[in-house]
Amino acid sequence: MIRLNRFLTWLFAMSVYGLKILNDSYYPDLRRIVDEIVKIVPKEKIQLIHTDEWTSSELSRLREKHELTGAYPKDIERLCCKNLVAQIAEDAKIPHAKTVFLDFRQPINRKEFLNRIILEITKFPMFVKPNRMCGSAGIAKIANMEVLEKWLTERFQEEIPGEYVIQEFIEGEEFGVTVVLLPDGTWKPLIVDFLAGTTYQEAILKGEPLFMAALEFGKAVNGSFPNLREFTQKVIDAFRPQHPQIFCIQAFQELINTS
Repeated sequence: MIRLNRFLTWLFAMSVYGLKILNDSYYPDLRRIVDEIVKIVPKEKIQLIHTDEWTSSELSRLREKHELTGAYPKDIERLCCKNLVAQIAEDAKIPHAKTVFLDFRQPINRKEFLNRIILEITKFPMFVKPNRMCGSAGIAKIANMEVLEKWLTERFQEEIPGEYVIQEFIEGEEFGVTVVLLPDGTWKPLIVDFLAGTTYQEAILKGEPLFMAALEFGKAVNGSFPNLREFTQKVIDAFRPQHPQIFCIQAFQELINTS
């Protein structure tokens, strides 16, 4: 019930208050509960665990406020801000979608934005996404120049400007890897999931059914994902997530039988 209430709170904030970034999410009841817990329980015995991305920012702030173990805001940002994710992947030579960061809060003209996008992404279709959001909220598929210009015009007219990224469209199979990050710095694989016949974006934008399948990690490595262990290790090394926690990686496989 608690998780359901948090989800409904997030939906209410999105629809009524125009939440554009998860950093703005705020849970007064959760804050009051944690404030009371730290008064009666030793800090070394408290672990705040977020089971969904919607509460990750708020819980990271509470950990930092009370000096609890776990991920702080700076740790969350590099994993969740899409412009930072793209830069970290670039520095680590991890293949990733071409990405242009658009900050509509800064003074920049429409033509300059358009030129940057065309120069760096080069071709249609493209995807636009809020820079710090989850669950495919706020995404849009940009099919051509007319749609891109219309989308830019709408963003410049917004009462509350936000941050977005625009990325190249990647053909391939979308998959996810879930692992357990252990206290000693190592990790153990849990499961590999993938979609059959569609993507999250297409399912949300077009209302298509979303079919998911899953494999044990070992079977995935011995089957269609032979380089998955090396890929997973490279991502963990590059992004340096906090241990211990459940860590999920989302990616695309452009060619069959590769990572």
